[in-house]
Formats: sequence, structure tokens, C-alpha cells
Amino acid sequence: MSDPRREPLVRIRNLKKNFGTLEVLKGIDMDVHEGQIMALIGPSGSGKSTLLRTINQLEEVTSGEIWFDGTLVNAPLSHRAREKHLNALRRNIGMVFQHFNLFPHMTALENVTMAPVLLGLQTKDEAREKALRLLDKVGLGDRANYYPARLSGGQKQRVAIARALAMEPKMMLFDEVTSALDPELVGEVNRTMKQLAQENMTMLIVTHELKFAADTASHVVFMADGLIVEEGPPQQVLRDPVQARTRAFLQQDD
Repeated sequence: MSDPRREPLVRIRNLKKNFGTLEVLKGIDMDVHEGQIMALIGPSGSGKSTLLRTINQLEEVTSGEIWFDGTLVNAPLSHRAREKHLNALRRNIGMVFQHFNLFPHMTALENVTMAPVLLGLQTKDEAREKALRLLDKVGLGDRANYYPARLSGGQKQRVAIARALAMEPKMMLFDEVTSALDPELVGEVNRTMKQLAQENMTMLIVTHELKFAADTASHVVFMADGLIVEEGPPQQVLRDPVQARTRAFLQQDD
């Protein structure tokens, strides 16, 4: 469980992001504590995925601050210093996307071992041993030598989760990871994420699945129009919301 007395792992202050004249994030303040499972919910276009992408700097912010583990994520740096900064940041923040982004010419095992070996974090043997353990953990121990073309969508997504975990991150970001899956495959990915939650992995999860958020999250954030409208424990936000905008969204989803 997270300890609110400790300095947050992620601290976001007055975060704004524009794409040209379009204001996508309009001043976000958020803390994510170590061990916290935070679900971001809200209508399409509310800025949830953009918020996730700014945390590991796949999107540069327009203004505001993002702090991760005591370091300013969006610090102004020279090109060379920034490259080093981003590599360190992304080793500590694993991200899994809606589309799996696996390398089609590599087996599941090779997809999982590639980054730790390339970055010199593990030897080939160490990476292989760890990857086999991780594939077993996500229920794919018998698929290590399969290429992505032979895997279902749910299996590909679980390989993507194993690949992110191979870097031993301090935090995981999940961006609508089940939205591209057939309904019968959603459960197997959600089970993997619930297992990580039980192991106290810090997670920030963009999801449209309210039941999953209610069952798994320790904290729910409802976003709309680039702002945080309401946040709190799942039982409060999802069952007894204070804000009319939240109530309207939940009624629409019923």
C-alpha cells in the first residue's frame, strides 16, 4: 500500500500541453505514491493518454512541472544530457500501449531480452533467464519461441508487459491496453495487471473498464476537457461521485 506521508514517486504541478492552438491539458496537479494503483477514467479526448505520455516524455510539456523520484522530468537540458536523462527515465518507467509494438521478426523471448542486453543492463544469459521467468509469470512460458504472428492479441499484450517488466521499472504506465482486444481476451491481460497490483507495483492505468478500475485501483481520477474533475477512492468516485460531470459520465457508461 502507498504511504501518503512519503514524498510522491510522481509529482505533477500545473501541467499544460498544447498541440498548436488545441489545449489538451489545462493545468493538471497530481501525486502518485509508491505502491499506488491509480486508474484514469473519462471520455475520449479528455487528455488521459497525453498525460501518461508526458510522464515519460513521449510528449514534451508546454508548461508546468513533472517530478519523478525527486528528479525534474522536463528539465531544460542540452541534447546529449537530455538523451541520457530520457534513457534513465524510461528504464524506471515501463509503458505498455494500446497496440503491442512488438518486433514481428523476433520471438517473444527475443522481444523481452532485447532492451536489457542493448543497454548493457544484463548479459545475454541473465536477460534470457529473467525473460523466461517473466514470460512464465504472465502465463506464456510455453510461448517463448513463438513469433508475434502466432500469438493472439491478449498474448501479444502480455509479452509487451513482460518486456516492460524486464527493465525492472519503479512504475508502470498502461494506456488503454485492452481496448484493441477481443472481449474474450481482455480478462487474461487484466489478470496480469491485477497480479502486478497485488505485488505493489506502482501503476498508472488509463482504462475505460470501470469494473476493472473498481476492483483493482486504490485511487481513481476522473478527467474531462483536459482537467481533473474528481478523484478519490474507487468506492467514492465510481459509486458516490460529488461532481455532476462525473455522475453524467458514469450514467452514460451504464
